[in-house]
Amino acid sequence: MSYELSVLRALVRIVRNGNVPPDTDALCRAAGGSHDDVRAALARLVAGGLVDRTPRRIAPTMTGLCVAVASAASRRRRAKPLRRRLLAPARRHAA
Repeated sequence: MSYELSVLRALVRIVRNGNVPPDTDALCRAAGGSHDDVRAALARLVAGGLVDRTPRRIAPTMTGLCVAVASAASRRRRAKPLRRRLLAPARRHAA
């Protein structure tokens, strides 16, 4: 996973939680890395249209949000195939 994607996912987590305003300090703590690394990653994300950065705020664009959510979904553990669940013996619970 690229560092830019880590910064983008950290930005989405920070914005979603709403406890801390998204700035480079918060992104350094959430994504790891130095301030220079985060600033460079944010510049690449802005150039790619995934982050909107103004002097007052940093926020993911709708495209950036979609990329962050899709990358998080692809990392989740895949569910067991339906066939295995249907053919598995039923579990009985003690009453």
